[in-house]
Amino acid sequence: MDTGILEILMKKFLNEYPKYISFCWHGGEPLLAGISFFKAVHNVQKRLRKERQEIENRLQTNATLVNEEWAKFFKDQKYKIGISIDGPELLNDQQRLLISNKGTFGKIMKGIEILKKHEIKFSVLMTISNKNVEYPEEIYKFIIDQKFHSIKLNPCFGSNAFRVDFMKYADFMNKIFDFWFADDRDDISCGHLGNIINGLLGGAPRICHTRNSCYRHVKIDYNGDVLPCDSFLGNDFKFGNLITQEIYDIVNAQNYKAFFSESRKILAECLICKWQKLCGGGCSRHSFNGQMEKASNKMCEAKKVMFRHISQSVNIQIGG
Repeated sequence: MDTGILEILMKKFLNEYPKYISFCWHGGEPLLAGISFFKAVHNVQKRLRKERQEIENRLQTNATLVNEEWAKFFKDQKYKIGISIDGPELLNDQQRLLISNKGTFGKIMKGIEILKKHEIKFSVLMTISNKNVEYPEEIYKFIIDQKFHSIKLNPCFGSNAFRVDFMKYADFMNKIFDFWFADDRDDISCGHLGNIINGLLGGAPRICHTRNSCYRHVKIDYNGDVLPCDSFLGNDFKFGNLITQEIYDIVNAQNYKAFFSESRKILAECLICKWQKLCGGGCSRHSFNGQMEKASNKMCEAKKVMFRHISQSVNIQIGG
């Protein structure tokens, strides 16, 4: 992102949310922008920050570029860090490669050790693809061995060569649940499993794709384009551009309102489904096919497999 665009975006958002705002820096790999870019981010935020305004920065990285300078910066600026790694070396290096085609595992682990040295807490994001979906035991053991405490296990979707069959993903998550539940590891937040149990116990949904609505947050592309979130790519749901438009104009535009209204629609098949309160219709990314019309969620049957297995395991039955 050009620093001129950065300045415009920071000014508009910090003016719009004078009490609290959270920025989450994604890529690609955001550290490729260089530490000078993020120092510019800090300087702009510091200069434009309102009195008593809380500004949070999160960053998702594969950690291959993390060094002492980055770690000190993250520590000083109180960044919340997420690390992308897809299991032990054999599995990670089938799908996370350097431009040289060599695996990234060694560099990722070196970055993790530097973060630990500086006592920087981090969460872990694992992408479950057709390459590693058959190895739940190996992945769970890796999580335990590395003493990871906050892990998300997200399915790879779309038209790419790594996309995972959702039913295989459901079976994978059920096996992860079995290991996790048998170990009674309440010190580990493992994927969305805790959220499912919370829902079975009658708790309110905690994550966006169980709320039958996208959060009112947006993805800002490098050029200022505005999309629903980082799961949506391309221009199918482009709401506008923050360089040429104000935030107020974008969130009050017809296409913005139409998307969030459509995302809240409860489909007829969901109304009669006993898992509806637990599921919330699922992630909108799996219910839209490039048109402004909500369709059946592509993960529906896979989610039901997970809900049935987990509800039986914890002996909580859902009627209907």
